Amino acid sequence: MAEPDSSSPRLGDLENKKEQAQNALKRARKVTGAIDAYMAELDASKLDISKLGEAMDVYDEAGEKWGGKALNLEKEIEALDKEISKEREGLGNQIVNKKLRGVVILDLFSDQGGDVSINLIYGVYRRVFITSY
Repeated sequence: MAEPDSSSPRLGDLENKKEQAQNALKRARKVTGAIDAYMAELDASKLDISKLGEAMDVYDEAGEKWGGKALNLEKEIEALDKEISKEREGLGNQIVNKKLRGVVILDLFSDQGGDVSINLIYGVYRRVFITSY
């Protein structure tokens, strides 16, 4: 029996886009963290009061830019997760954990003839299969 397709070009593209979005999200969060760390270290007593408003404006602009970017990326990742799920469903739920696939071959040899009893227990989830003994 042929193994079901576990992927498609579209699924590969979606997974690549998701990985790129996750990497971009990590970068955006690092930038946001760096901005916050910089502001936490800023010593207001050493900053000219006339420059404080300008510094806060820059902080707000950078926070909005990178925070907004992170929010958009989170939404994009969520949408990609939904598309990936739909694509997997479109493959007929054929993606199976390959570790669960297996073949058992049992050879019995004996110097004397006689009856042998073998109990074979197996389960197949949502599949049509062919057995041979």
